[in-house]
Amino acid sequence: MFKENIMEDAIKVSVVMPIYNAGEYLSRAISDVLSQTLKEIELICVDDGSTDNSPDIIERFKKKDPRVLSIRQNNAGPSVARNKGFELVRGKYVIFLDADDMFEPTLLESLYTVSERDSLDVAVTRFDVYNASENKYTLPADEPHSSI
Repeated sequence: MFKENIMEDAIKVSVVMPIYNAGEYLSRAISDVLSQTLKEIELICVDDGSTDNSPDIIERFKKKDPRVLSIRQNNAGPSVARNKGFELVRGKYVIFLDADDMFEPTLLESLYTVSERDSLDVAVTRFDVYNASENKYTLPADEPHSSI
C-alpha cells in the first residue's frame, strides 16, 4: 500500500485525466495509473460535468488512495479540463491520460527513468490501438485514418 504521507517534492509524475461520462472505462484507467511500478505519482481527475457514475467512481478511488485528487467543473470540453488539471500538478513531469485509455504497468517508470537519464524536457512513446470488440491491440499505422 502506498504511504499516505507523500511529500509534494517526492511526486515524480503527475497524471492529468480529463473525464466526461467515462463510467464504462474509468475504473480501468484509474487502476492502470495507481498500479504503476513508479509509485511517486499523483492522479488529478478533472470531472468535466459528467452526468453518469464517473463522480462516484472517482470518489471511491480517492477514499482508497491519497494520490488521487479530483476537481469538478461545468462541462467545458477536454482541453479546458486538461488545462485546469495542469494548473494543479505538483510533479516534476506531467502526462495526460484520457479516461478511456490504458497505461502499461511500467510506462511512467520507463518515461521517468529515460527523462532523468537523458535530461529530457519532453519524452514521447508509441501507443497501440485497442479494439474492444475484437479484444485486439494494433499499431496506429495498421488502422485506416490513424493520426498521432
